[in-house]
Amino acid sequence: MLPIARIALAGWWQGPLLVALLFQLGWLQWLSLSVLAVVTLRQGAQSAAVALVATLVVTLLTTWMGHHTVIPVLGVLALLIVVAASLVLRFTVRLEWAVIVASVLVVIVVSSALALAPDAFEPYQNAFSQTYSEFVEAQARTLPSGEAENFRSVLALSPDKEYALLVMLLSTSVAFISLLALVIGRYWQAALFNPGG
Repeated sequence: MLPIARIALAGWWQGPLLVALLFQLGWLQWLSLSVLAVVTLRQGAQSAAVALVATLVVTLLTTWMGHHTVIPVLGVLALLIVVAASLVLRFTVRLEWAVIVASVLVVIVVSSALALAPDAFEPYQNAFSQTYSEFVEAQARTLPSGEAENFRSVLALSPDKEYALLVMLLSTSVAFISLLALVIGRYWQAALFNPGG
């Protein structure tokens, strides 16, 4: 993985280009976030801003061309959180402060996004409802008939509780991916510029 970090830090345009391209591959977004973290840690806010703009432009273009059904809102939020946490780590050299900032930002950003643009999260909500219902039914089928109905009634969620559980899961996943990217980016920075330190 260090060769990826070397390529990203080779010049001012390689990092933003790599972040933008990797972000378009859903299963490689964590790598895109890690590259963004190391670029921000090593090159600062200006390179991070270029990477953010490049990623947003490419994401909007691929969405417009039909490669995404919706803009990956959670991924974009994670980009912003990684930049903020990386800048805190860059200026304070305290990982715990960066983790605190990232955790607080996750709660604020995800809650604000859900309040301001609930339609953007509708695909997540529909998928979660369907998956949760299928999970409960699959588990209920393994139980005797008397216990199965009791099991279904205990695990049945009201729309409010289902929404709260979805928010918690989304926040946790964004926080986990963001902090993982920050730690990987910090590791790359240490391995490239302070090996054995």
